[in-house]
Amino acid sequence: FRDGMKFRGRVLFQITLFRYLFGIALVASVFGLRIWLIPFTGTGSPFVLFFAAVLVTCMFAGVGPGICALLFSLLLGAHTFVMRAGYSIGQASFQSFLFAIDGTVVICLTFLTKKAARSLENANRQMRESEERYRALFDSIDEGFCVIEVLFDDADNAMDYRFLEVNRVFEKQTGISNAVGRRMREIEPAIEEHWFRIYGQIALTGESRRFENPAHALGRFYDVYAFRFGRPEERQVAVLFNDITERKKSEEMLSGVSAELHQTLHTAATGLTHCSRDLRYLSANPAYAQWIGRPLEQIVGRPIVEVMGQEAFDVIRPRIEKV
Repeated sequence: FRDGMKFRGRVLFQITLFRYLFGIALVASVFGLRIWLIPFTGTGSPFVLFFAAVLVTCMFAGVGPGICALLFSLLLGAHTFVMRAGYSIGQASFQSFLFAIDGTVVICLTFLTKKAARSLENANRQMRESEERYRALFDSIDEGFCVIEVLFDDADNAMDYRFLEVNRVFEKQTGISNAVGRRMREIEPAIEEHWFRIYGQIALTGESRRFENPAHALGRFYDVYAFRFGRPEERQVAVLFNDITERKKSEEMLSGVSAELHQTLHTAATGLTHCSRDLRYLSANPAYAQWIGRPLEQIVGRPIVEVMGQEAFDVIRPRIEKV
C-alpha cells in the first residue's frame, strides 16, 4: 500500500498543473491557519508560517511552483496581516521585500539541495549499474575467478591468503564451497607452499604470471593467470584459473605410451625408421643402423638419399612414394 501511494504521488508531481495547484493550496492552508491563530498571536510576524509553505512547495513541487507560492504569500500576507492591521503601504512593502529576499534564499537553497541529492542519486545509480555489469561479466566467465588478499608476516613472507570474491564456477573448479571471507590454510591446511610464494611475489612486485601447478591437497592441476588487483598496499591478487586435471592425466598417459613405443622401437630386431615428408630421417632403431652400416647419429636428421646413396635410394624410392 505504501509503495502504491509513493508511486501515485510521483505520477501526480510529474504533472505541471498539479505542482502549481499544490503550491497554491499549501499557501491557502497556511493562510487559513494564520487567520485562526490571530486571537492567540495577534497580527505580528505575518510571514513566518508562509516560509514553511514556500519550503515544502520547493521540496516537493519544484522551483517554479515555489516562486508561485512565494508571490501568492506576499499578496495574502501583505494585504491581510499588514495593511488590514493598520500599517502603511510603505511598511507593507518593506516587510514584503524582506520576506521576498528570505523566500528567494529558501528557494535557492532548496534547489541546490535537491540538485545535489539528484547528483548523488545518479552517481549511486551509475555505481549500482556498473556493479551489476561487473557481476554479470564476473559470473559469465567459464573459468574459475577469484580475488584474494595475500597475508604476510613481518618479513614480507606470504603465509596465507583470504578469499574476497569468487565467481559462479569457482566451487565447480575447486570443490571449495563458501570460500568468501575464509583463509586457504583454514580450508585446506595441506595446500602446497608454492601457491603462497607465487601469489606473494605477484602482490609485492605487481608482475603478472601465467603458470601450471598441481594442488595435490585438492586433487587437481591448474592452469593459472594471476595479476595484482587494486592498490599495492592492499596486497590483493586476481586469479583466473582452469582445472586441467583431465588434460594432465591424458598427457601422462600419452607420454607413457610414447615411452613404451620408443622402447619397443629401440629393442626390435627388425630395422625400423620414421621419415618426414621431405624424405629426411626423424628416428631409427639400432637394427636399422646396423643394416645401413652407419651409427645412429649419422642417420637421424639427414636426408635418406645422403645416407643410403643415390643408387640405393632410387631402388626404394617407388615404394616410398606409394606410402
